[in-house]
Amino acid sequence: MILKYMRHFLLGSAKNIFRDSYIWNTIGGALDAGQSALLLIVISRTNPVEDAGAFSIAYALACLAVTVGKWGMRNSIFLMCLLKLLDAAEDVVHGMFQKKGRLDVVAKCMATRYMLVLFNGMTFLYLTHNLLISLGISVVVSVSYFILTISLVYDEFREKICISFWDNNLWRLLTDCFSLFAGSFLMIYIANVSKYAIDEYMDETVQACFNYIFMPVYVISVLNMFVYQPVLTKLAVYYREDKRTQFLKLFSRQLLLILCLMLVVIATGDVLGIPFLSILYNIDLKEYKVSFLILLIGGGLLAVSSFLSVVVTVMRKQSWLIIGYVSTAVIAFLAARPLVRYQGVMGAAVLYTGIVLLQAIMFAFIFVKCYVSRIDLHISD
Repeated sequence: MILKYMRHFLLGSAKNIFRDSYIWNTIGGALDAGQSALLLIVISRTNPVEDAGAFSIAYALACLAVTVGKWGMRNSIFLMCLLKLLDAAEDVVHGMFQKKGRLDVVAKCMATRYMLVLFNGMTFLYLTHNLLISLGISVVVSVSYFILTISLVYDEFREKICISFWDNNLWRLLTDCFSLFAGSFLMIYIANVSKYAIDEYMDETVQACFNYIFMPVYVISVLNMFVYQPVLTKLAVYYREDKRTQFLKLFSRQLLLILCLMLVVIATGDVLGIPFLSILYNIDLKEYKVSFLILLIGGGLLAVSSFLSVVVTVMRKQSWLIIGYVSTAVIAFLAARPLVRYQGVMGAAVLYTGIVLLQAIMFAFIFVKCYVSRIDLHISD
């Protein structure tokens, strides 16, 4: 009976596909953005602060494929890798459903799995005060639930999938998407490079404190896509149809909205940020206020940078973004160690914001160049 109800819930009604897709995709995105923050809150109140630091760096490393080479450093790296690996596997399988126009099924599976993992992780952290046990149980529960949900709905979307390793279309797809993959990979590295340096030169208590003040920035960086996502289709249509006035007007309005929200967030953070985080994570963070404000500025600049990058992608010039990602990643790699080694958390905050500022400037230059090139092309025609 329970499985029958679950299947009915996941498949839903054909007349509610659009509504369910929007609602559950938003819920899933919010849970994805907030899962590390919520778990970190529970860890900070049930376990030693060192565990919060270990979890933070493990989560950061798990977001990067290179963590495979880090298995021997911490047991919790490995478990976080398994959780993130399941995210990747889930995304591939769900692609089959989305291709059939059932984003609602995908979103429900994703959102409910995140809910279960969060509830399970927080519950066992509270009961056992053991990070490894809690993460291990979360992996088992997550994998089991993933298999269950797929088995319940797979019959509705069954299709024969036969992909040859030498299939030209496969290699073309890999080649076309490489710039997007490389950009995402380097963006994650840049976002976490300060944490890697702290892990190398400082202890896990400092790592935990840095992640406490960084967490609002992380959540903002994940959620900022909801600010500009609704206008991407219109931007793409205006650009494709060469409606330059409408395109620039919508682009400027959206950029202004992001900048205004950035100012509101910084002003609010200046007054309420540190007191709120201190209560939330059960630790005094007053000494990190300046670093926190610098990070908030970086979060706002990241929102600008992300918006510029998706607009450039809409203009079908995403390969140009690699220049910005590679150059800023190299600078971040070279600057991270000396800044963090000699300036500590302040150096980490300055590094993050400085790199994001440079990235935003480069992406703005790329956007202008792409747009001017488009105008020049039409003039020559």
